[in-house]
Amino acid sequence: MNVDTAAIAPAPNLRVRPAEVTIAIKLVAINFVVGWIALAISWDYFSALYRSLTQLVINHVFGTAILVWIWYKIYHGRNWARLLLAVFTVLGFAMSLNSIFAGIIASAPIVAKISMAFGTAVSLIILWLLFVSKGRLWFQKRPKPSVSSAPNGTA
Repeated sequence: MNVDTAAIAPAPNLRVRPAEVTIAIKLVAINFVVGWIALAISWDYFSALYRSLTQLVINHVFGTAILVWIWYKIYHGRNWARLLLAVFTVLGFAMSLNSIFAGIIASAPIVAKISMAFGTAVSLIILWLLFVSKGRLWFQKRPKPSVSSAPNGTA
């Protein structure tokens, strides 16, 4: 009895991740590295902003863990993660308009200012890649495969 394994095996996921999503993931990785380098170079400045070294480390590690999880979900096409990223980005931009935060930026060392400007530019590019370019197609609802139809179109 010959069994055609292609006929009974589940069809692979034929969706292909757009290059724009992969580029966005790479940009966020670069942005993380630049941010951590700026933190290390401007350690005295950033550590003075927090009440304790422990709080600084916990905030950065916890924030990074949450963002890595969100980006993992974005990489796998979860629209809610893309929307959550947009909300976090908009909230970050809104905070930067706050006069208290503006004072913190004004007193920051040049490395921190460059890192913040770079991060803002990268964030805008990422939003464009995920919401405007072809990358947005990765987040469309996926059609559910039909259980009753055979892979070759015959039942």
